[in-house]
Amino acid sequence: MRLLTEQEIAGMDADSLREYALCLTKRYKIYAYTDNLTKLRKKKFLLDGLRREIYEMRRHNGSRRVSYIMIDIDDFKGINDTYGHVVGDFVLKQLGRAIRMSIREIDIGGRYGGDEFSVVLPYTDKKEAAKVAQRIKENFNARIERYRDGARLERLRKLGIKDIPDVGLSIGIQDGTGEKNPLDIIKEADEAAYRSKRNGKNSIHVY
Repeated sequence: MRLLTEQEIAGMDADSLREYALCLTKRYKIYAYTDNLTKLRKKKFLLDGLRREIYEMRRHNGSRRVSYIMIDIDDFKGINDTYGHVVGDFVLKQLGRAIRMSIREIDIGGRYGGDEFSVVLPYTDKKEAAKVAQRIKENFNARIERYRDGARLERLRKLGIKDIPDVGLSIGIQDGTGEKNPLDIIKEADEAAYRSKRNGKNSIHVY
């Protein structure tokens, strides 16, 4: 949506002005909950979404499932230290795009913080969540590989990126069964991601 000039706003009738105001409000709400670099949701939006899905699951006596994915970029500090923050930001952007292209419209993909990302998956058990996690890994790897040579690499070099490192993802998965609260689920998914790192990195572990 294009922002209007003062002159354009002054010429609007009451109904058009009200509609424009509603559009602006919706736009700024999206900005407030969206990470600028990755275009994914921010942590608060993720937590609110997970709380809502757990409530719905319990309201339906467990028949409505929800799963949670925690994604950690392997050796991300080393990538920043060795290749620079421009490359680090490039990696974060590519993971954001890989997540967005791998999930459904009803799912919530977000940046949990730093190099940690999460996905809330309504109507999804852990087996199906593992398939989503694998799809994210594959799409992420494909996005990284496409920039290793040719015209795309030349464009990156103009931005100061000379080389693209190998990047792995350690992923953990937990669901919302039982009496777990959102923080329990996040903690257990994080522990599962840690086990992925401990077992050689760049893998998926289901809690």
